[in-house]
Amino acid sequence: MTEYTPPEILTNIAKIKFKRTMVPIGIVIIGLILQQGYHLASARYLSIIALIYYLLLLLIFRINRTTSRPERGTLISPINGKVKEIRNDDYEQVIIIKKNFYHPADIRLSALADVSSEIDTGNNASQWLKKSKLTFTNGEEKVSWSIRGSSIYFFPEARRIKGGLTAILPGSGICTYRLSDQYRLNINTGDKLEAGTSIIGSRE
Repeated sequence: MTEYTPPEILTNIAKIKFKRTMVPIGIVIIGLILQQGYHLASARYLSIIALIYYLLLLLIFRINRTTSRPERGTLISPINGKVKEIRNDDYEQVIIIKKNFYHPADIRLSALADVSSEIDTGNNASQWLKKSKLTFTNGEEKVSWSIRGSSIYFFPEARRIKGGLTAILPGSGICTYRLSDQYRLNINTGDKLEAGTSIIGSRE
């Protein structure tokens, strides 16, 4: 559904991915020139390494576009990953979700929420948050979640709807999800979650 994965955001992601892949593509071309023009056998290995890096970038920048319309009264997973821990902390439940590098990169709104980060994201342009954290808070629903990773691309211009694509995390990261004990959990430790689709919990 384009309302959850807007074409303009996908265009921004494609531009980011293109800039990141320019280096390995250039190295592959240079390696081929050195191999064919100067008969340097070692250039072949340089090209192979660059090609592997290029394929890795394609893997970590991929986006899951199969988001369905979220059910009312539910909280959906903001990232793709695996539930590593579930614990109770006073009157709230804490969920730790681990995203590995091979999981799709999309970060989606689990619920309507205010967002903040460790750097200023106040303007209307895409932000590259290097070694930073995004924090989402909804006081009315008594839910918050933070996502930390080495490189987070945040899109302030993205439409704020539940399930909407709001950022990407290429590579690995951690999501710490906190919700009131008034919610009934739909997940268990070890479950694999899909951003924008998997239901974390619902109000009792």
